[in-house]
Amino acid sequence: MKIGMILDSTYPDDARVTNECTELLKNKHEIHLFCLCFKKPFVKNEVINQINVHRYHCSKLTYKLSALANDIGLYGFILKNKIRDFVENSDVEVLHVHDIQIAKAAISVSKRFGIKYNIDLHENRPEIMKYYKHVNSFLGKIFISPLRWKKAEENFVKTDASKDLKKGSTGNSQDTKNDDSKNTDQSEFIEKLVHINRVAKVVKGGRRR
Repeated sequence: MKIGMILDSTYPDDARVTNECTELLKNKHEIHLFCLCFKKPFVKNEVINQINVHRYHCSKLTYKLSALANDIGLYGFILKNKIRDFVENSDVEVLHVHDIQIAKAAISVSKRFGIKYNIDLHENRPEIMKYYKHVNSFLGKIFISPLRWKKAEENFVKTDASKDLKKGSTGNSQDTKNDDSKNTDQSEFIEKLVHINRVAKVVKGGRRR
């Protein structure tokens, strides 16, 4: 299966992503990784340890807007266009989304292309945000709310847990049978990925630094 991983930071700086990709590659999956780059020039496409890396430029100013991703839609709008281009060019069959900041944009793209997604919240971001310097600054206290992030995280968890329970209409056409087969394959992959996430986090220092 062609798996699209969505990461809103640079790569290969993230050990947790590498560990997950390693486990997926062992199961003969093809990995395409969407990630960001904050400098120019940069290598847009390359293969690193069998991982097809697709980099998209993001200004540091734009990236700072990720702290307001649940309040102001600009960051999501910008990233959504980049993710859409990634899906169109890589032709992936399912999305695995890392972290809450980029989740809304990725989910929107997955719905547009009719592919399933999985969200991997590696950390309790609303809690650790309380210790971030920019969150505790004067402007941070005014505009950034860990409580709103907590509510957003709860909504994502509920959505991710229930999305596979929704059943589409059934029919006797061959197209419907093919769609059902594809959805079954994607659902089985999602279940396997949950297990792989647990494995990847405990090998080679997989937790995010």
